[in-house]
Amino acid sequence: MAIVILSSSKCPLCGEILHDEGDLLLFPPLTANTMDPLHFFSDAAVHTTCLEKHPLGSQARHYTDKASKASAPENRICHITGEPITNVDDYISFGLLTSNANEPLHRFNFLRMDRNSLSRWADRLIFIEVASAFLKERKWNDYRGTKVLQDLIDEVR
Repeated sequence: MAIVILSSSKCPLCGEILHDEGDLLLFPPLTANTMDPLHFFSDAAVHTTCLEKHPLGSQARHYTDKASKASAPENRICHITGEPITNVDDYISFGLLTSNANEPLHRFNFLRMDRNSLSRWADRLIFIEVASAFLKERKWNDYRGTKVLQDLIDEVR
């Protein structure tokens, strides 16, 4: 989540100082892909009024809401089995992989799976193929040397 120092931190949309916490929206780390247009909002704090005017503002809010809902404890349900994931060590979570709804990878955004059920996942090989192609086509660039998408591919493989 964004860290804000009121009367010191600046809104990245307008460059003005953030004064009023009632006019702020704090974003989580929305996507690890620095090439995604919404990466700009990851861990950012913005004026609500600036976000409303920004061309990607509604999309950023949409995916932030989806991420928040998907990560809520009551929604930690395995995509494969439909059962709750009770062991945190078995929990695999896909975040926002791409905000481009035309990308085949988009359908895999925000999935939650139990590691023990991966061999039964009907779309496992499709995910590996689509995600690998996304990397090969250089549509993904990791933040600060992490390998988030490659790690997901390796985990699912």
